[in-house]
Amino acid sequence: MIGFGQNVYIPDANFKAYLVGNTDINTNGDAEIQVSEAATFNDTIDCDNMSINNLAGIEAFISLRSLSCNYNSLTN
Repeated sequence: MIGFGQNVYIPDANFKAYLVGNTDINTNGDAEIQVSEAATFNDTIDCDNMSINNLAGIEAFISLRSLSCNYNSLTN
């Protein structure tokens, strides 16, 4: 069950660092991305060339406008 106050599971440290460092996404400034923060973000995630191996957690961004993740180490 997913609800408010719960954190999005983001196993890739580089992807998580990008998301946590983006104040438009991490609106409360903590070290996690809450489900509510991800669900309400309705802009672009641009994480090109950041040595990301895994985008797990992106599914929580249900209002995402676009995603750019070129030049990473993604396999699927």
